[in-house]
Parts: sequence; C-alpha cells; structure tokens
Amino acid sequence: MDSFRLLSTELNGVNDKVHRRFYLENEQKQRFNLQDLKSGALLCSPAGLGLTMSRGYELTGDAARVVSEVFPLRSFTGVIVFDAARAYDGYRALVNFIAASDVMRLVYAPRYETASSEFLADAEVESVSKSEIKGGRMECDVAITLKGAWYRRESLRVVAEKTGAELRYDRIYEYAYSDFSTDAIEVFNDGHFEAPVMLEAEGELVNPKLSLYVNGALRSQLAVTAMIETGETLVFCTKDDSLTLARRHPDGSEESLIGCISVENDNFFKLPKGLSTLSLSADNEIASKSVITVFTSYKAV
Repeated sequence: MDSFRLLSTELNGVNDKVHRRFYLENEQKQRFNLQDLKSGALLCSPAGLGLTMSRGYELTGDAARVVSEVFPLRSFTGVIVFDAARAYDGYRALVNFIAASDVMRLVYAPRYETASSEFLADAEVESVSKSEIKGGRMECDVAITLKGAWYRRESLRVVAEKTGAELRYDRIYEYAYSDFSTDAIEVFNDGHFEAPVMLEAEGELVNPKLSLYVNGALRSQLAVTAMIETGETLVFCTKDDSLTLARRHPDGSEESLIGCISVENDNFFKLPKGLSTLSLSADNEIASKSVITVFTSYKAV
C-alpha cells in the first residue's frame, strides 16, 4: 500500500485516532502533538513498536541455552504528514521543538479494549526528512532511537484510611500527602523489569528514610543524615539516566546530598516485580506533602 492510500485510510476512518496517539515530550513535560493534521502534524506508518530482545546462546549437544539477555536500543520510524496550508510552518515548529529540548521522550497512547493508557520511552530524534508538497500534503520520514523500555509514569497519593500504625495509599491518585512520622504505601509492579522510583518530599524533615519492604522484610533503605528545612524539598530518583539525591532550594536550585548517605546501604533501589511496600519516615513528625512516582517499565506495550 503506498503512502497516499495509507494516509487516506488513516484520515477517513477516525479509526487510527481512536486506537493510538503519539506525542513528543520535553523535559518540562511540554508536548508536540503528532496526531493532529489540521493544527500540527500526523504520524503515519509507525514501525518499531514490537518486542525486540538481544540474546546470546551456548550450544550443549543438540540443545541451546540462553547465557545472556540484553534489552537493546530500538529504532522507531514513521512518516510525519503536514497539511499543505501550513506545511512549512508545521515542519519548522517541529524542528524548533526538537532543537530546544534537552530531553526527549516519545509518548505512545494505545487504546485497549477496556481502557487507554500512556507509555513513554526516552528517545533521541535522529532525523526528520523534508520533502516537496504533493497532493496537498508534505510527507517527511522520521527516525527516532528509543533508549530504554516503555514506562508508565504513575504518582501516588494518600487515601485517608489508617490501618494500625500506618496509612494505606491508592496508586490511582496523583499525590501523596503524609500526616504521620511513618507512612507506608503498597505498590504492585506489573511491569517486565524492576521499577525505578522518584520521591519528592517537602520539609521539614529530620534525617529522612525511604525503606523498601518485600514480604514484610526490609530489602533496601535510603537513609539521609540531613535536615530538610521548610520550603526545601528532598529529591530522590533511581531512574538509570536520572539518578538523583538532592536538596531542592526554594529558588529551584539543587544541592547534592550524596555525602549524607551510607555507602553500606542499597540506596538507589528499584521496586521488584510484584507486591512491595515503601515506607517514608523521619526523626520528626512528617506534616508536609510527599510525592512518590513509580516508573513501571515494559519490554513492549
């Protein structure tokens, strides 16, 4: 099927718009819409969304066994279509968005039978070709490198239900507000990898700790020997390309707290697959906002 027939199919049946959407997202979470031909651009013929693994094998007799497995970089390609009326303006806007972004993510939002969800992949835009306007449209090939797994970015918040000495949280909410000196949150990781976490906890906090429990036993713990003043925020992230432990000042600047932790602890931990519990505690009563974000990661979606 040639690109014109394919484009006609995608435009004439809202089908394509219903079943999936694409965006580019920068470090400020600003987005460039790739699913709106009238006011922007339409991404067609996407390729590279499926499962890819790189494995090494060892042959023993007539049987082979896997001796290494790596989740590789993947190449995502497609055709970005601009409407003729504003094709050059649309192309320039896209290139400006890419050039001004220090961080790039590809956002993919498929619609499943019962629900829809957004998945992100850290990415680099390698090329966007520029063609002539034909048939009222300009079609440009795009090549994007996906640098890691697809992930959902879920933030968690307190549900006002106290069980014994701890609070229970519901993962469908956006923020986590803590009222007690020890707060526990249960998380079920249904992804294909261990899940990175990010904590943003506002002061005042005295010697804060974030502990990971699996089956009731302590598995890992971040213990920060420092005072986070009111107006400051403790920032902690275990995403491989964004490892962070810092004090964020009111003006937005950040000060590293790496020197305030013990190297004997498993500080930059991730959540195992299945059910686990995160507990935030401090030497003082926690009376400020805290947000825990879980990056649930998938080989393919």
